[in-house]
Amino acid sequence: MPDIGCVALPSIGATLSHYRITDKLGAGGMGVVYRARDLRLERDVAVKILLQETPATAHSVTRFHREARALAALNHPNIAAIYGFEEFGSSGALVMELVEGSTLAERLAQGPLPLKQALTIARQIAEALECAHERGIIHRDLKPGNVKLKDDDTVKVLDFGLARFLDPDRHTESEEPPTTHSVSTSEPGAVVGTLAYMSPEQARGAKGDVRTDIWAFGVVLYEMLSGQRAFHRATSSDCIAAIIKEDPDWVALPAHVPGAILRLLRHCLAKEPHDRLHSISDARLEIEETLEGTSAVETPAVRRPFHHPSLMWTLVVLATVFAVGTGVLMGWFAHRSQAALKVSERFSILLPQDAPMAPASAMPLAVGRSSLALSPDGSHLAYVALVKGETVLVVRDMQRGDYHQLPGTEGAHSPFFSPDGHWVGFFAHDKLKKASTTGDPSITLCDATLGFGGSWAPDGQIYFSTDYSSKIFKVDDGGGAPLTATGKGWEMIPSMFPDVLPDGRSVLFSTQISFLIGALDLRSQVGTVVLRGGTFPRYLPTGHILFARRGTVQIVPFDVHRLRVQGPPALFVDNVRTERDGAAQFTVSKTGTLVFAAGSDGAVGSLVSIDRNGNQRLLQAPPGDYSAFRISPGGTRVAIPVNTSTGADIWLYNMISRTTTRLTSDNQSSFPVWSPDGSAIYYMSWHDGTLNLYRKPIAGGETLQVTHWQSSGGAPLVVSRDRKWLLTGKNSRDTREDLTILKLGDDGRAVEEIPFLATNFSECLADVSPNGRWAAYTSDESGGWEVYVTSFPHAGEKYRISSAGGEEPLWSPDGRELYFRFGTRWFVADVTTGDRFTAGHPRELFAGPFANLPGYSYAVMPDGNHFLVVEGVDQSKTVTELNVVTNIFDEIRRRTDSAQK
Repeated sequence: MPDIGCVALPSIGATLSHYRITDKLGAGGMGVVYRARDLRLERDVAVKILLQETPATAHSVTRFHREARALAALNHPNIAAIYGFEEFGSSGALVMELVEGSTLAERLAQGPLPLKQALTIARQIAEALECAHERGIIHRDLKPGNVKLKDDDTVKVLDFGLARFLDPDRHTESEEPPTTHSVSTSEPGAVVGTLAYMSPEQARGAKGDVRTDIWAFGVVLYEMLSGQRAFHRATSSDCIAAIIKEDPDWVALPAHVPGAILRLLRHCLAKEPHDRLHSISDARLEIEETLEGTSAVETPAVRRPFHHPSLMWTLVVLATVFAVGTGVLMGWFAHRSQAALKVSERFSILLPQDAPMAPASAMPLAVGRSSLALSPDGSHLAYVALVKGETVLVVRDMQRGDYHQLPGTEGAHSPFFSPDGHWVGFFAHDKLKKASTTGDPSITLCDATLGFGGSWAPDGQIYFSTDYSSKIFKVDDGGGAPLTATGKGWEMIPSMFPDVLPDGRSVLFSTQISFLIGALDLRSQVGTVVLRGGTFPRYLPTGHILFARRGTVQIVPFDVHRLRVQGPPALFVDNVRTERDGAAQFTVSKTGTLVFAAGSDGAVGSLVSIDRNGNQRLLQAPPGDYSAFRISPGGTRVAIPVNTSTGADIWLYNMISRTTTRLTSDNQSSFPVWSPDGSAIYYMSWHDGTLNLYRKPIAGGETLQVTHWQSSGGAPLVVSRDRKWLLTGKNSRDTREDLTILKLGDDGRAVEEIPFLATNFSECLADVSPNGRWAAYTSDESGGWEVYVTSFPHAGEKYRISSAGGEEPLWSPDGRELYFRFGTRWFVADVTTGDRFTAGHPRELFAGPFANLPGYSYAVMPDGNHFLVVEGVDQSKTVTELNVVTNIFDEIRRRTDSAQK
């Protein structure tokens, strides 16, 4: 093919499509990388363009496009993401995630890394390669220079310019993706890659497979631990000879490197591919076990030299005979034990195009629910499908592969199977229902507002949770009035996603607050905290719990009799779709089949400004797991609770300087409310072991404890302009969620508690009109969430504002309008708030999908025309493919056996 020609590189300040070039970051063998500003989304990106000095031949352009396709096929937190491919000259421009930080090569220039740091980096590199290999892509140029280390210790693998797609038939590298047919552009026998990190087969010019990346991974790990290159030589020919024939200098590795890691390095750096580690996931598992302390750390002992030759040789011979004999016997038993374990297989299944798995935005209140359920014998899979804009249950026969929709399941979510597999329980339209897998009409069992998961016990009792309640309910599978399974005084709020243990005497569950997993003994009514930092627990017959944690499924050993975990949790499956309130899109059968939907942590979102017409602008606040944020009275700052794996703290985002600063640091703070003058934040915290309200000045100073509740406290909602009272939520064992007025003394502490609204229903998420005479609040007294208004501070006649669902009311700054949301839609009603209250019919303002957060999910700017919302990553994404893993119980036993050796 003829040359395509050279590309004139852009100058600083030039605009490429909607990207303004701001700086040159560097150049490699094929391209130059620029920093650029995305003028649409207002974020910095990296733009890669072919070098001007390099003739843009068909071969180099093909490689460039291949990198774009490879990155487009990958979605992983340890791989730099691709944002787009723009037209530029004859080759195009690759727009990618801008990764700040130094390269691993720059860090290694300072010397070897500490063991834990090296293994932590290696684990993330392995996760990135695992993602690529699972999608049929090999990197072929893994080296320290292509690994970025961010300031938050996240590792990013870069530069897929030499990547190849695996041939699906031969499992070796192919020039193009399997779905395309084109002429190969590589010369036979060409040596491609960076010499010091090439595998022996690359050095010979032969085609490689995933084991090519495993070799490079081993070389990089060796260099991190030893501080020197494994095959560095004076000349290129000597380097190639060393790669093909010589071993690394094993003595250069520190003495404290565990034996398991030494074995891993030897398996990664085996000369022949068939002797090499076959899967990078095995390397990841070995590293994780070492980091968690489950693998034996083998440090050579220092012993005094032994000088008696004849006795020494006698002992050597005896030791050798004993070792060989013992090794043969142990190997035989281990082989028989391992041979009895079935091999775990992984494959994917495609869902019907007209019935994909429903997104979070299709669920009640736009809060994601669990959508997958396997029958106990693994023969049938039920999932929540989106069909013609409505959720329904679809069942797949796992043997035949056919699908059929269950009648009468419109509005369905959170499915679960009966013990015999003949029925599917589910929630729809605030009812708990069941449907036969044979297609008979569904049956309503009882009321269940906003169901959050169910579990069918062997004795025919169904345990379920509803409506963010602290209670777990039960009902007979024939229907009837639900009973409370949790006793009086139960305060795990809210108790969600129950899972009945095999003996039917205890129930696992998780809470939304603090994301902890608990167990309820149904006989004693005693609740126990099992694990912090997890949700959606599912007990396995192997004596383990699978649970969700931020886009992953973790596993932990569990004593079902004492209701205690027996060790630290470990990663079981990565990149699993999880939802904001803790639901996870995975299901396990009693026979050891796992089905899950790939995805990310649904709690992570970005702060977006939106006007009344729906026009959006992305703010520069970093994406995170936000909840209940509030904007300052002046409209320049946003108080945002940010949830992490260690807890929650409140941060302040300055919309003018576009910077964030930490306000609290106790890992237990949330639900901020601004003082009327914007000088302080009132918030809720558990930092002393009990829930109380605090006030912290923005400019610094002493934090004041406002309340001294021992339990059942609630979130602050509104502070009066004179700081004389504070409207707050309050949880009650008898009346559920209430609204309470706290009178504040001159020192700012609460001196009196006055009930405002306390009925047998839930009253929550309230706001007081600017003139202080009316309060808008959310209540479920009608059977669903609606918005009401009543007089304040003494509740009188109430006025219903919403007619088909509503929550989170907020007054406009001038008091002439009342806003509220329901699901993915926002509404506004014209109101008067003088001596008498009047309200017009609500009209839709704009629609999402935007995340429904714990507490208030939006804020109103002072102009009353702009709103802040959180745009979720997976809020509107349907799922068209599910992943299946078989024989996971045998895989768990295999891992357990390996850890015990």
